[in-house]
Amino acid sequence: MFEKSGTVQGTELAVASAAPGGAVTLLGLATDPAKIVPSTIVRGRLTIRGSMIYEHPGDFAATTAAPPSGLRRVVRGRFALGEGQEAFRSARTIAGKSWISLDEEGAST
Repeated sequence: MFEKSGTVQGTELAVASAAPGGAVTLLGLATDPAKIVPSTIVRGRLTIRGSMIYEHPGDFAATTAAPPSGLRRVVRGRFALGEGQEAFRSARTIAGKSWISLDEEGAST
Protein backbone atom coordinates (compact mmCIF):
# COMPACT_ATOMS: atom_id res chain seq x y z
CA MET A 1 0.00 0.00 0.00
CA PHE A 2 1.22 3.49 -0.83
CA GLU A 3 0.27 6.55 1.23
CA LYS A 4 0.66 9.64 -0.97
CA SER A 5 -1.64 12.24 0.58
CA GLY A 6 0.89 13.57 3.04
CA THR A 7 -1.74 13.79 5.77
CA VAL A 8 -1.72 12.32 9.25
CA GLN A 9 -5.14 10.80 8.60
CA GLY A 10 -3.85 9.13 5.43
CA THR A 11 -0.88 7.67 7.26
CA GLU A 12 -3.04 6.31 10.07
CA LEU A 13 -5.56 4.86 7.61
CA ALA A 14 -2.86 3.20 5.52
CA VAL A 15 -1.38 1.43 8.55
CA ALA A 16 -4.81 0.42 9.87
CA SER A 17 -5.90 -0.90 6.45
CA ALA A 18 -2.77 -2.83 5.50
CA ALA A 19 -3.19 -6.56 4.91
CA PRO A 20 -1.48 -8.95 7.32
CA GLY A 21 2.16 -9.31 6.32
CA GLY A 22 1.84 -6.27 4.07
CA ALA A 23 3.99 -3.22 3.53
CA VAL A 24 3.07 0.44 3.80
CA THR A 25 5.24 2.82 1.80
CA LEU A 26 4.96 6.44 2.89
CA LEU A 27 5.46 8.89 0.02
CA GLY A 28 3.51 11.83 1.47
CA LEU A 29 5.33 14.25 3.72
CA ALA A 30 3.06 14.69 6.74
CA THR A 31 4.74 16.82 9.38
CA ASP A 32 2.44 16.25 12.36
CA PRO A 33 2.72 13.13 14.56
CA ALA A 34 0.53 10.19 13.57
CA LYS A 35 -1.16 7.89 16.09
CA ILE A 36 0.10 4.45 15.14
CA VAL A 37 -0.34 1.67 17.67
CA PRO A 38 2.79 -0.53 17.76
CA SER A 39 0.74 -3.68 18.41
CA THR A 40 -1.02 -3.10 15.05
CA ILE A 41 2.36 -3.27 13.33
CA VAL A 42 3.62 -6.25 15.32
CA ARG A 43 0.45 -8.35 15.17
CA GLY A 44 -0.04 -7.48 11.51
CA ARG A 45 3.61 -8.29 10.72
CA LEU A 46 3.71 -5.00 8.81
CA THR A 47 6.65 -3.34 7.14
CA ILE A 48 6.61 0.46 7.05
CA ARG A 49 9.06 2.28 4.83
CA GLY A 50 9.58 5.79 3.60
CA SER A 51 10.47 6.64 0.02
CA MET A 52 11.42 10.04 -1.35
CA ILE A 53 10.07 10.17 -4.89
CA TYR A 54 11.80 13.41 -5.83
CA GLU A 55 14.02 16.08 -4.36
CA HIS A 56 11.89 19.11 -3.51
CA PRO A 57 12.06 21.85 -4.63
CA GLY A 58 14.79 21.20 -7.24
CA ASP A 59 13.19 18.30 -9.10
CA PHE A 60 9.76 19.89 -9.03
CA ALA A 61 11.09 23.17 -10.44
CA ALA A 62 13.02 21.35 -13.18
CA THR A 63 9.96 19.33 -14.16
CA THR A 64 7.60 22.28 -14.34
CA ALA A 65 10.19 24.25 -16.34
CA ALA A 66 10.62 21.44 -18.88
CA PRO A 67 9.29 22.13 -22.36
CA PRO A 68 5.76 20.81 -23.03
CA SER A 69 7.17 18.30 -25.55
CA GLY A 70 8.79 16.47 -22.61
CA LEU A 71 5.36 15.98 -21.07
CA ARG A 72 4.06 14.51 -24.32
CA ARG A 73 6.68 11.75 -24.11
CA VAL A 74 5.43 10.78 -20.64
CA VAL A 75 1.67 10.97 -21.23
CA ARG A 76 0.78 8.06 -23.51
CA GLY A 77 -2.93 7.56 -22.86
CA ARG A 78 -5.43 10.41 -23.18
CA PHE A 79 -9.05 9.98 -22.13
CA ALA A 80 -12.16 12.13 -21.81
CA LEU A 81 -13.74 12.32 -18.37
CA GLY A 82 -16.48 9.94 -19.50
CA GLU A 83 -13.79 7.38 -20.39
CA GLY A 84 -12.41 7.27 -16.84
CA GLN A 85 -13.18 3.58 -16.30
CA GLU A 86 -11.41 2.67 -19.55
CA ALA A 87 -8.40 4.78 -18.49
CA PHE A 88 -8.06 2.80 -15.26
CA ARG A 89 -8.63 -0.54 -17.02
CA SER A 90 -5.92 0.15 -19.59
CA ALA A 91 -3.38 1.66 -17.18
CA ARG A 92 -1.44 -1.62 -16.96
CA THR A 93 -0.99 -1.87 -20.72
CA ILE A 94 -0.02 1.72 -21.54
CA ALA A 95 3.70 2.45 -21.29
CA GLY A 96 3.70 5.83 -19.59
CA LYS A 97 1.13 7.95 -17.80
CA SER A 98 -2.54 8.31 -18.65
CA TRP A 99 -4.32 11.66 -18.70
CA ILE A 100 -8.02 12.08 -17.97
CA SER A 101 -9.28 15.42 -19.25
CA LEU A 102 -11.84 17.06 -16.96
CA ASP A 103 -13.39 19.06 -19.80
CA GLU A 104 -14.73 15.98 -21.67
CA GLU A 105 -12.43 16.69 -24.62
CA GLY A 106 -9.80 14.01 -24.12
CA ALA A 107 -8.59 12.06 -27.11
CA SER A 108 -8.73 8.29 -26.79
CA THR A 109 -5.42 6.42 -26.88
